[in-house]
Amino acid sequence: MKRILFAVLFLLIIVQFAWVPVLNASQPKPNHEPLLALLFGLIIPGGGQFYNGDTHQAIMNLVIVVALYIVVGILSYFIPLFFFIWIIPWFVWLYFAWQGYQKAIKIRDGTAMKFGKMKLADLRIKNKAYAF
Repeated sequence: MKRILFAVLFLLIIVQFAWVPVLNASQPKPNHEPLLALLFGLIIPGGGQFYNGDTHQAIMNLVIVVALYIVVGILSYFIPLFFFIWIIPWFVWLYFAWQGYQKAIKIRDGTAMKFGKMKLADLRIKNKAYAF
């Protein structure tokens, strides 16, 4: 009975973690310009990430900056003494532009890490494929 329970538990764990994240180092791209990523990031929030190919990160950065502007607008409307908090979204925007610039440098040098997915069934040990 214990063997059956352990087998079922093992199968549940295998099914739950059927995809394993894999880190892959990217190839160097000498024509990838970090200054363009910085410029795009300064024009629109997430522009640098979009230039780097991180579309999900670019969308999240844009949403965060727009949400910050909305929250700051609401706060400064109801509490007039909070007019100085308009600088907070600007600093966040500048940070996102700097983040895109740093990522572009890593992409150019080939030190950026990309996440991939691999099925457990595709694991290879000593060039032999084992299916679960």
